[in-house]
Amino acid sequence: MLERFTETKPIESKDVIVKRLAKEMLERFRARFKRGEKIEPKDEPATLPESSPKEIKVDEEQPEITIGTEETGISVETESQITPEEKPEESKSVKEVHKKEREIKTDRGNFESVTTNNFFEGWDEDLELEGNPELKEQIRQNIIRAEKINQQRYEHAAADLGISVEEFKERLQVKVEEMVRGANFFRATQLSVLDKIMNVDGRWKSQFETQTSNGALDPGFRAASEMRMFGFNKTDEVEMPTATYGANVSDEVLQNNKEKRPIYGYFSDEEHGAINSYGKIPPPTNVTGYGAVNIKIKKERALQKATLTFHDSLGPGSEWPPTAAAKPHFASFRLSYSGGGRILNELKGPSVANWGESYTEVQYHGGLTMDDVESIHITKGNGLYPEDIEEVRRIFKKYKEQHPESTIELIEF
Repeated sequence: MLERFTETKPIESKDVIVKRLAKEMLERFRARFKRGEKIEPKDEPATLPESSPKEIKVDEEQPEITIGTEETGISVETESQITPEEKPEESKSVKEVHKKEREIKTDRGNFESVTTNNFFEGWDEDLELEGNPELKEQIRQNIIRAEKINQQRYEHAAADLGISVEEFKERLQVKVEEMVRGANFFRATQLSVLDKIMNVDGRWKSQFETQTSNGALDPGFRAASEMRMFGFNKTDEVEMPTATYGANVSDEVLQNNKEKRPIYGYFSDEEHGAINSYGKIPPPTNVTGYGAVNIKIKKERALQKATLTFHDSLGPGSEWPPTAAAKPHFASFRLSYSGGGRILNELKGPSVANWGESYTEVQYHGGLTMDDVESIHITKGNGLYPEDIEEVRRIFKKYKEQHPESTIELIEF
């Protein structure tokens, strides 16, 4: 029951009275709701003193009294009832992780398979990839071309399992995505250049800058391959060269943007970067020829700037092309043996190289710097001697002295 006012009480302004009445009503209704009492609307309204000289204007802002249940016809405004316009907008980073829900297609469309048709749905909107401007479109063209020219191999693999080629492609796509999703990304590095990378240049350099290589030192072959795989230094005036040893490419193609050329690494689902027949270290990895120091790259950075294959891309990259680490396609998995069952039933993960190749390969675009590094992994089990490990410690200590804010870790195992 609301308290009536008498003339013996001090006269308050209507603003004060309205606010106080609203507050009292709110508290009384809430108390009765908690006790589970039914609230009947009162016929007798609370009145204001006639002696108050001030009138309440219709357009004057008044406190909103919104309490109640369906029984009273009065509503209670709760946090869950706030309209979308009143809720704080989601941060951009939160929005980015929510991909648009897309309808699953059941037809091939303009592609060779239903799997590829669904793969390219949202391609432009969902995939962001650092690197040269032509990179994304070149990858798209290569996937379409590779699936066409390798159709017969997919048919043979499907027949080996007694399934349709469409089902084989779908299952291979699932397996490829699964292997990449669980992987870490690495760069095998020689001890002889580690100090220069960490404490002088702060980045890795390709053979186009150093004129050295732990693999094939053939700038023409590499330049032709990178143009075909990534559209690197591709122009309307330059004809697409054939990717072969000793490929004849112009000086312009060889010299332009040397510092932006891809840097090569690999991926593995073993924490220290093992990739061999056992999926662990020791024995040494199959990539120690490129370096016995395993540098782990931050995964979020790798997904922003990396493409990959399940084989060495130099040569096979034209027919089994690299695709984005953030959105891999089954065309990056070379069918280099007869029989499709081994792919779908025997693969154990990228650290156990049992699919007819020695290792996986990652191509980091837009440069690879120390800012991209998460940790450095060293062990005698990967071919390093005690004095080598001591040298890595010295190099790392020097780096930390120069960059005390760095979160990079040195992990010995």
